[in-house]
Amino acid sequence: PDSCRTNCKAASCGDDTVDSGESCDDGLFNSDTVKDACRSNCQTAWCGDNVVDTNEECDQGPENLDAPNACKTNCLAPKCSDGIFDDAMGEECDWAEFASDQEPDACRTTCLNAGCGDLVVDSNEECDDGNDVLGDGCAPDCTIETYVPDPGDIIITEIMQNPSKVYDTLGEYFEVYNIRNFDIDINGWEISDGGAESHVIINGGPLLVPAKAFLVLGIEASTQLNGGVVVDYQYSDILLGNGSDELTLTYKGALSDTVAWDGSPLFPDPKGAAMSLAPNKFNHTANDLGASWCEATTALPSGDFGTPGEANDACP
Repeated sequence: PDSCRTNCKAASCGDDTVDSGESCDDGLFNSDTVKDACRSNCQTAWCGDNVVDTNEECDQGPENLDAPNACKTNCLAPKCSDGIFDDAMGEECDWAEFASDQEPDACRTTCLNAGCGDLVVDSNEECDDGNDVLGDGCAPDCTIETYVPDPGDIIITEIMQNPSKVYDTLGEYFEVYNIRNFDIDINGWEISDGGAESHVIINGGPLLVPAKAFLVLGIEASTQLNGGVVVDYQYSDILLGNGSDELTLTYKGALSDTVAWDGSPLFPDPKGAAMSLAPNKFNHTANDLGASWCEATTALPSGDFGTPGEANDACP
């Protein structure tokens, strides 16, 4: 190295000998375009030499920048999680190690902004179930769906309007049934009768009627006072007529069901027994007909008869 060459020329870059200040010298094979080659200045290939070498993803020479959409100064291509917002790559954000798929409002690990459909409830969302399905409680725009019943979603299946073992003001109840395949919250629904009586259900939280199941609403929730009936919700302001009357269930003006009885001859006129809808008549049109109803025959703890919250007795 560094000696006078046999051609009496001084040592120089490109003479195929690594001299002082040189890190390589491949002579005629020095190249500023070939990957991993000794460069024409007799320096080994490096990040920033404008050639994509082994272990480099890109190299734009002096244009390498730690800036959006540029080849980075470490010769790595722009990518999600490098902490630089590369919009040309479709990134909406890039928080590097601070990205999160669980925290509200965070940049996601996909370098997309938090948004409706990512299964995280963000500050401008009421819910987020990650799908576009209607009727599952969370709308496609991530607002809580306001369920409005179709006729017959919740039907009236049993009415105790005239108990005999306890006072009417303690023992009256009625039963409803959810015909749908999903739970229905009836908190906020209105109960009304054929007169001026009405009651808005205020449960202090959801009052769910499970799918394909019953729920009992009564004038008195205490089993010690009402004859042993397990009541899921205690209402007020409504008394059921022993003769003719009606019960109506509505929500936000939408009718779910109504039953109007006449106290005979069309409907049963029981005393001490609930009017029971025949199990094969569980729909909102069949329960309009008196012939679909009969008197319950299963004894209650009080000695009256009914099946509140349970399968109805078969009608003759």
